[in-house]
Amino acid sequence: MNQHRQKTTNQDIYLTATGDKIFAGKTFVLYGFDEEGIPALTAYIKEGGGVVLQTSDRHIPDYAIVPMDGFPVDRTVNNIVTNTWMIFPKDTKY
Repeated sequence: MNQHRQKTTNQDIYLTATGDKIFAGKTFVLYGFDEEGIPALTAYIKEGGGVVLQTSDRHIPDYAIVPMDGFPVDRTVNNIVTNTWMIFPKDTKY
């Protein structure tokens, strides 16, 4: 089991509710999106305090973001989630 995997805790929810950026300190890589969709997703992640890596970057990202219909991820990542998951926590009021 990966000891570096982070889980959402009540403290994470509290920090989000009190104004810290929800993606602060997290890294992301995007897979399977068309060229028109990438700038909007990148801006959304950066607005939330996250960092978007290039697919060729050697750093292991916290999250690979894929479309709802899926896309093969050909590298090591900590979590694979959809773009819908990415938007859900930021728009949710706790």
